[in-house]
Amino acid sequence: MAASPANLIAFALAVVSNAEGRPEDRYRATFSTGNSGLSFGALQGDARVNPAARAVLTQILDDARTNGTMSGETVQRVLTRGVTWNAAQRAADPQPLTAQELDQLNDALGTPAARALIDRMDQDQVARIADTVWALMNAMVDRPTGPGCLDPGNWDPNPCALLLAWCNRVGDLKQTQAWLRDADGQLTPALVDRRLRGQKQFQPKPSGGGESYDRWRARILAGVPRVAVPVA
Repeated sequence: MAASPANLIAFALAVVSNAEGRPEDRYRATFSTGNSGLSFGALQGDARVNPAARAVLTQILDDARTNGTMSGETVQRVLTRGVTWNAAQRAADPQPLTAQELDQLNDALGTPAARALIDRMDQDQVARIADTVWALMNAMVDRPTGPGCLDPGNWDPNPCALLLAWCNRVGDLKQTQAWLRDADGQLTPALVDRRLRGQKQFQPKPSGGGESYDRWRARILAGVPRVAVPVA
C-alpha cells in the first residue's frame, strides 16, 4: 500500500473514527467509562484533557448562551460537572447532567455552526495524528534493519492503525518512536504490539477495570478491513 500524507490522513480518519465512536454520536455529548470527560466529534475529543475540544465546546456554549437557548447556569454546569466528571464521581452518580441539560447541550452541539466547528476540530486532530505517525515512519528508514512494516513507501495497515489510534489517545509518540528506532531486529507488527502492550494504560488495575491491550487492539483492527484508502 503506497503511502503519502494525504493517503495517511484518509486512513487515519476512517480508522480512528470507527474505533472511537458511533456516527450518530458525532454531534452529541458522550460520557465514556474511566477518566474520560465529556467527549464529542468523530474522534471523540475529550474536553477534560484536550484543550482544542474544550475550546470548541466553550465557544459552542457561549453561542448558546448568547442566543438564549441555554442559561448561564447550565453552561457552567456543563463546563464543570460535565467536563470534569471523573471515574470516582461517576461511580456514585453516572450522569453528571440532568436530562434537560443534556438535551440542551446536544441541541447546541447539533446546530449548523457547531457542526462546522466540530468538523474543523476533527480535521485538525486527524491531520496532527497522521503527521505524527508519518514522521515516525520516516524516522524508521534509518534503522539498521530498515523500516520494515512501517516503510513510508509500503506500510502495513494494521500496525499503522494501532499507532494512529494510540496517538489519538496519548497525543505524542516521541517515546514510542525512540523505542522502535532503537529496538533490535526487524521492525515487525509483533514489535509494535510489544511496545504498545507494555503501556501503563493497559496494565491490570487493582479494581479490575480498564481495557486490556488485546481488547483495544481487536477493536482498532476490526475497522481496518472496512477502510477504503484512496490511491495517492
